[in-house]
Amino acid sequence: MQTSDRGPLILAADQHFFVGGSYVSTADGEVMSGQMYVHGMIPAERRHALPIVMIHGMGQTGTNYLATADGRE
Repeated sequence: MQTSDRGPLILAADQHFFVGGSYVSTADGEVMSGQMYVHGMIPAERRHALPIVMIHGMGQTGTNYLATADGRE
């Protein structure tokens, strides 16, 4: 089955939160540093026992995983 034949992804849960972090003093004032933003999407129909975990890097952000370049879900 091709991805386009499956229809839209239906989620059982869509959640987000921050982990860790602490305030540090900078020339511009106190800012939060060392935190990690976590976004979890749980499909209504689970097909596998284990989740897929994606960790961005190289100066990117987790928003890279929220859309596709060609507009697919």
